[in-house]
Order: sequence, then structure tokens, then C-alpha cells
Amino acid sequence: MHSDIHWFLGLLVVLAVVWWVGNGTLKQDRLSGAATTKAPVSRSASGGSSPGALPAREETAQTVAERISQAEGEVARLRAELTRAQEEEKNSAPLGGKLSIAAVKRSARPEQEYVVLRASKENAEPVLITGLTLRGAVGRLRASIPLAWTLPYLNARGEGDRVFLQPGGTAYIASGRSPLALTTGVLPNRGGFQRNACTGYFAQGTSFYPALPRECPHPSREPLPLPPNHLSDACLDYLETLPSCTTHGGAFPESLRADAGCQRYLTETATYDRCVALHKNEPGFYRNEWRIYLGRDSRLWRDRREMIELVDEAGRLIDAYRY
Repeated sequence: MHSDIHWFLGLLVVLAVVWWVGNGTLKQDRLSGAATTKAPVSRSASGGSSPGALPAREETAQTVAERISQAEGEVARLRAELTRAQEEEKNSAPLGGKLSIAAVKRSARPEQEYVVLRASKENAEPVLITGLTLRGAVGRLRASIPLAWTLPYLNARGEGDRVFLQPGGTAYIASGRSPLALTTGVLPNRGGFQRNACTGYFAQGTSFYPALPRECPHPSREPLPLPPNHLSDACLDYLETLPSCTTHGGAFPESLRADAGCQRYLTETATYDRCVALHKNEPGFYRNEWRIYLGRDSRLWRDRREMIELVDEAGRLIDAYRY
């Protein structure tokens, strides 16, 4: 609820008082006029007023008192509504409506169990998700979202960066360990990375859930060596047959076993690090998607009848997903 609800409800209080009291005063005037027109004061022979005028004035005063009492009741009701609105605003999470749980993938294996978070496309700025907590309302297990690498390297040290989801961005929060930690033995089990135009290389020989797209610039389209070090036709033909996002690790064909220039190009160019060096400054290099791992050895969510809640650091509910 927006803060201007305070002003709006306060205005309602003032208007209620003005309306009730004003309406009562108007009716009082009408009653007084009616009494003057329809029941003129009669004078007795001695010059005194007739006894019938006094009850009319008493009835008018009683009506005004009732109106005031009703106005006071309405003011009390509106004050209670204002208090309730203030309490709701105090307890509501600032990220409510900006971040949601879009899906939950359940699995007995923690590396295949994940929650999908999505930032609203209507957001005016990125949303910080590091430090937010996912918790099971029934199972009572919980985990906070860790740091992750904006630009990952397989020999990186440390824990990474704070994770910001751009408008419309998606984060896959997996319960298990990072596949890159299992592959390299260097990166931590807990953490992750932002996808980019070269992260498809990570999927070579490694399983990701969901599958990591094999989308990389093809080595045959990278800047080729210039003469006199240009590649042979046999080498260029071989490059065309290679799949994207694949580092060459096997034997070369018979036609290239004596082609040192081709072999050097393949082993030096068709790699993740070389891909990053060539393309990291290009528009669109970073994808609006994160892969984040909680580093657990066991599953986090119940098979059924669970409600997963996303809460901020103050414990305020941002969104919930029931299944």
C-alpha cells in the first residue's frame, strides 16, 4: 500500500466530520424554520410563550447530539482503518510485486531440484536477490540466496558478487552443489554465475538442470590468423564440422596431424576464456539469467503439500508458491 493512503484516509475523517455535523446543522435550521412557520409562538394574555414551543427546541437539540455521536463513531472507524493500513504497510515487503516465484522443479536429487525466480518486466531498476530467503512453510527448511559470479572464470577465487536481477530476468535457484565446483574443484559448491554468450562451454561434459544452452560464437567465425599464418583449407573445412561451445580435446584427423598452425588455433581459440576475451565488451554479451546453487547434499522441498515462501531480510513475505 502506498504511503499516500495516510493522507487519503485522513481526508476521509475530516470530510466525515464536516458532512455529519453540517448535515445535522442544516436539518436543525430546517427544523427551526419549520417550527417558526408551522407553529408560531402564541402569546398568552399575560404576554408569556405557549408551552408547545419548548419541546420542539428540545427535539432539535437531541437530533444534533445524535448526529455528533454518529460522526464520532465514523471518525473512530476511520481511525481504526488508518491504523490497520499503516500496519499493513509496515509489514509489507518493498519487493512485493517486483519479484515472484515462477515455478518449482521437485526432485529426489538436490542437483535437479530448483526454484525459478523472475523479476517483473515492469521494474524500473534491478532487484537485489542475494540475502533473500526461500523457506518451506510446512517442511520448515530454508536457505538464503548466496553471492554468485557476474563474469565467471574457472580459476576464480572468492565467493562472487551480489546478484541483481534485471527487469524480466530469471534466476534458477538449485538446491544442490554447483556443477562447476564438481568439474573444476576450485569454485565453491555454493554460488553460481550469470549466463553469457560463452557459458555454453561449461556444459561440455557437465550436466546442468535445466540444461545449459550451447550457444557460443562458432570458432570458424572468430578472427582468423592473417597471412602468412592463415589456416589451410583442410583446417577451415574441419572447423566447419565442429559443434559450438566445444573445446577440442581429442585426436586431430589424419589430414591435420602435421598442421601445427591449425592445431594451435583450435586449442587456443575454441575455449571459454578466449571466447570471453573476444566478446565480453559486445552488446548483448550478458544474458538475463542466473544459475545459483545452494550447495546442499540433500533435497530442500517436500514432494507435495508445500508452500515455498520468498522473504526479505526482515522476514517480510515477497511471494509464495503452493503445490
